[in-house]
Amino acid sequence: MAGVTFAQVEAQLPFFSEQQLRSIAITVKQLLSNSSVDSDPFYSESNLKAIDRSLKELEEGKVIVKTMQELEVMADG
Repeated sequence: MAGVTFAQVEAQLPFFSEQQLRSIAITVKQLLSNSSVDSDPFYSESNLKAIDRSLKELEEGKVIVKTMQELEVMADG
């Protein structure tokens, strides 16, 4: 995923399948755990734990699925 920002990925999340989301979460977790960037708070233990929690929720099926129409209604308020 080199050259792709988190914001770009986040914007596409509603369009990913559960399997794709699981793969993304595993990849991010591996990238963070293999990182040598010790001074960046993004790679903190708390962030790694948050990714673990999210991955566990995904594996347990604790996900919310919305249609594009539902998202548009939410955006319009």
